[in-house]
Amino acid sequence: MNKIITSMLAIAFLAVALSTQAQTNKVTFTLKVIEQYTNYDTGTLSVTKVASRSINTQNLMGALEDDFSTTFPTGSYLAYDNGLGGLVVIDPAHNKTDVSSVFSININDGVYASSYSDSTGAGSETDYNVITFSYEGPVTGLEFSISGLATSTFTQSAPNSSTGAVTTSQGSAVTSLVGTGTAPNGDPIVITGTAAEAKTSITQ
Repeated sequence: MNKIITSMLAIAFLAVALSTQAQTNKVTFTLKVIEQYTNYDTGTLSVTKVASRSINTQNLMGALEDDFSTTFPTGSYLAYDNGLGGLVVIDPAHNKTDVSSVFSININDGVYASSYSDSTGAGSETDYNVITFSYEGPVTGLEFSISGLATSTFTQSAPNSSTGAVTTSQGSAVTSLVGTGTAPNGDPIVITGTAAEAKTSITQ
């Protein structure tokens, strides 16, 4: 049976199967950090507390600026580069900064469900993988490793009857991210949250 993805082992943050050009797709994070905060003794009661705060993509990009000793121009965004196989920051002029040496991705083999029409060429696939994001900041001291279930979707249209062009689309979401790490001040942290890759479509 024909397959719409040549490897049939598509990864989270799926590359467009029919594209010969590397794709970069915007990635967003919504995280909650629980940090070991303080402890004290009142004389009659020993108390240990934690502190919770939210971290989003802009916070992570701020940490990357510190760890790369740079300033990203206003309008820059974090993206997954399928050619590189890692995270990059792209500025409004489309300049690309590889940040994978600090903020990396590891994608485990997973499972998939797919369907393909032998008569029209249209098809779709959904992939399920465990993905791990790891951050090791040489300047900030921020370190963490978080893992979650990545669900990636891929669709391919039937060729246009006049032009033969095919439209492909992709998108991914990572749910139930959880992991541990160390805050810049050295305190232990637990992190939960989600990540997503913006859906994109290409016709060629």
